[in-house]
Amino acid sequence: MQIPLLAKKSEPLLGIDIGSTSLKIVELSRSGRTTTVQNAGVFPIPSNTIVEGKIADIPTLAQTLRKAVALMRTKAKHVALAVPGSAVITRVLDMPGDLTEDELETQLLMEAEQYIPYSLEEVAVDFTIIAEGEEGTEQVKVLLAACRKEGIDALTEMVEQADLESKIVDVEPFCLERVYPLLADQLEEDNDGLIAVVDCGATNLRINVLDRGSTVYSREEAFGTKQLSEEIQRRYGLSEEEAIAAEREGDLPGDYEQEVLAPFRDSLIQQISRSLQFFYSSTSYTNLDCLILSGGIVSSPELVEMTESKIELPVVAANPFKHMPCGARTDQKQLSKISPSLLIATGLAMRGVS
Repeated sequence: MQIPLLAKKSEPLLGIDIGSTSLKIVELSRSGRTTTVQNAGVFPIPSNTIVEGKIADIPTLAQTLRKAVALMRTKAKHVALAVPGSAVITRVLDMPGDLTEDELETQLLMEAEQYIPYSLEEVAVDFTIIAEGEEGTEQVKVLLAACRKEGIDALTEMVEQADLESKIVDVEPFCLERVYPLLADQLEEDNDGLIAVVDCGATNLRINVLDRGSTVYSREEAFGTKQLSEEIQRRYGLSEEEAIAAEREGDLPGDYEQEVLAPFRDSLIQQISRSLQFFYSSTSYTNLDCLILSGGIVSSPELVEMTESKIELPVVAANPFKHMPCGARTDQKQLSKISPSLLIATGLAMRGVS
């Protein structure tokens, strides 16, 4: 029944973030106190492989992953993957501190039935002790996590078909918290304040607000770069694959930036502004210290400058590798370009070096 959602691992892993249009993969290594980027890449996924956030074509995705790993020339066979926070039920429970691990598991499963709206046979469950209880008590605080097995099974089957082995299935918000110290290092000041991380994916815009590195707010909107690709297709008469390839390679007509990209950037910034206003109106917080932008669209510095100007907050492009050395197989110039897309994959890869 248990899956290693929260278990600690020590061996190097390939952190694999599966998006709706691409695979993001990161491999890290550690020597002493130094963590090195050994591998990192973004690899396109064929259309309709991922549908509404679920794997619709396991063999095609497995083949894509197998080819990506071959191109990276890595010997790593163990992988860490993540499921969206929306797919996982988490609860922090107070439990007796004198129980053995087996006793704690038994009691947690009994407690879990009142928090999980599914039969326990349908879910994978894991737990970890996160803190001591209140002073004067003999309790501990335990984080309980549960996810539908069907999502986990699809991931693990795909990895197996790619001739790899799943070692960890994590949760995206936990990955973001794990990579946060690397993001905080790139901030000039107040790197321990209230930070919003805004990720623009292909189909969704996600905002996660962290207070001193812990998630206090999370929201997802139906807005993404797929809208940009669809406008490229419409304006220039391209297929979906042709539009994605042209955008990736910068092979678009001269009016693209002014007529297509600029309006999309304006829409994106408006969406970010609305999401932030919703955050302020639905919480007790009144202002942020900084905003970090992530996602493939963030590779352009113009977007960062425009966002900072219009929302009147310090804004930086996510770069978890700013102070990290690169291995011989890592192209530093390419890594700098794709680093805003690699937050979740980096958080996963860190499970193997922490």
